[in-house]
Amino acid sequence: MDGESAVLDFSTMETPAIESTAGEETSVQQTQETNRQETSQETQRQETQQTEEQKVEAGKPAPLKAIRDAVKAFEAANPELGKHLKTLLDNEGRIRAYQETYPDVETARTVKAAIDALGGMDGVTELSALKDHVDDINAKWDAGDPAALETLFEDGGEGAVKILPHYMNRAEKANPQAFGEAVRPHLVRSLQASNFEGVLSALMKETADKPAAKDIVDSIVGWYNDQKRLSEKSNLDALAPEREKLDKQRGELSQKEYKLFESEVGREVTPHIHKTFSDNMKSYLANDTRPLAAKQDIARAWLSEMGKAMEKDQKQITQMLKSKSRNKDGIVNFAKTRVNAVAKQVTDEIVKRYGLKPGKAATQPAAKPGEEPPLTGNGSSPKTPIRVKDRPSDDNIDWDVPDAQLFFVSGVAKLKTGSKQWVKWR
Repeated sequence: MDGESAVLDFSTMETPAIESTAGEETSVQQTQETNRQETSQETQRQETQQTEEQKVEAGKPAPLKAIRDAVKAFEAANPELGKHLKTLLDNEGRIRAYQETYPDVETARTVKAAIDALGGMDGVTELSALKDHVDDINAKWDAGDPAALETLFEDGGEGAVKILPHYMNRAEKANPQAFGEAVRPHLVRSLQASNFEGVLSALMKETADKPAAKDIVDSIVGWYNDQKRLSEKSNLDALAPEREKLDKQRGELSQKEYKLFESEVGREVTPHIHKTFSDNMKSYLANDTRPLAAKQDIARAWLSEMGKAMEKDQKQITQMLKSKSRNKDGIVNFAKTRVNAVAKQVTDEIVKRYGLKPGKAATQPAAKPGEEPPLTGNGSSPKTPIRVKDRPSDDNIDWDVPDAQLFFVSGVAKLKTGSKQWVKWR
């Protein structure tokens, strides 16, 4: 990315877990159910945790759970319509996700038209970058930061020099005292360059025995020495090293803040990428007879392909991170949305490349964040892990232990909370 490191570094990202349930059989219908990519995030946001006893209020849509249950019941009685029923359910999830964001179709069309008029997401990103650039220049002008002039000369070229006389006249009218103090060092340097001090020395010798003339020359010498003294105090060139040191400190602090913000975004998006891999690939890898190492190669290829598919998005994410008005939740949501958007094409490419076939995958849910899986024995080391039913959540895994990622892909991990023992879930 033109010398910049990617916010989401897919090349070094830990390989997602490879779940294995070899020996289980499946039907074509079960395969379609497992392999179907739902709009899971939108559906989960829309679906409320309602029990069967809760009734639909008049005039309000039925809970998504009730619709799902009704579709499943209808499908059981009419299996030949299964494919079409799943399509209807998918569409319902998408519609509800759309309705959560836009109150009506016209609003959605207006937003899309506005984004298209700006040049799409690229145009929005560029506009945001331009706003940050203008805000930065304005802040420098308000603070009297000379760095603002760098932009003026970079953008203005010869025009920046041509406007100088007009700017000086305007500055003199606005604040004569400040103008005089700013011009003084240049005046002194001009006098020195024209051998003014040599002329004064000659005059002092010539008027040494002429009191009246000597007084005039002495007053000129006094005035000149005062100008030299005052110009040294306001000599901007002499202050440059200190200013550069301060600018460097500010830049280093800004870079540290950026890296911290970047790592926070990465920590929130990486688990979502792993979950997306599992949602899309587990039905292909669950019953695949290849050795674990080969499956891990497939997982790494999936991550690599995801990185390629999101190359353009990475640039937008980087620009969002650089923005002074950056919002972590907004950036994380954008990154997750883009991962969801390209997941199918990435999966299709990997499935085609490796000749994968779908099979029934295990549907064991991961433990909730902060919860400890049930322990069934002793697990003091990775060689003697405790057998548990469910894979621990990412938040409950100690990633700081040596080779944590290698153990993870083989179904072994050390708990971060609770008993802090080693567990194995496959």
